[in-house]
Amino acid sequence: MPKEELQIDNNLNEIQKITLEKAKELSDFCAKNGNPITFISYGENFDLKKINKIESSSIDVCLEFCKSYLNGPMFTDEYSIFHEKRKKWEDKYEGLMNRDIKNYYDTNRLNRTSFFGVLQSLDILIGKLEESELKNKLEDIKNKFKKDTRNLTDGYYKGYISGYISEYGTLLDEQKIELVNKFKDIVLELIAVLENKT
Repeated sequence: MPKEELQIDNNLNEIQKITLEKAKELSDFCAKNGNPITFISYGENFDLKKINKIESSSIDVCLEFCKSYLNGPMFTDEYSIFHEKRKKWEDKYEGLMNRDIKNYYDTNRLNRTSFFGVLQSLDILIGKLEESELKNKLEDIKNKFKKDTRNLTDGYYKGYISGYISEYGTLLDEQKIELVNKFKDIVLELIAVLENKT
């Protein structure tokens, strides 16, 4: 899969420029501190509303979780399946990142928990809906997540019990990227269904 070039030009909108500046700063920080990263994607550029998650409708909340997830980057690092080594690196260096860069780092879509907000908000939305065509469509999408991205989502659906190791954690980077791209396609389908209802 070709990697995106990390360059900032004048043809980008303000959100894209800010995103690329964060990506460059994160890339420089990681390389300087012994964990160079390679970007597959810098993230989408969905405009996020500042919604009150308590007062907003479940549809709006789910939409925001979906868009926020897709706005996150996708990058690999030196540690691949060696999660304990990554954890040690993070314990040592994350505190030195500025808040914006740390938040950007934490939203890496290859992180096995970065998508939990999408699935949790979808579950809440389905639970609040009466039987309807919308509820049936959302149930179908939920089943797609379970079936087509099982190795990614099984930890969420089974719950992280003590000692449980997700199969996702044992996959090579290329396999993770393929799964996360499938997940992205389903999230885009979910956004289309929800936006049709708002």
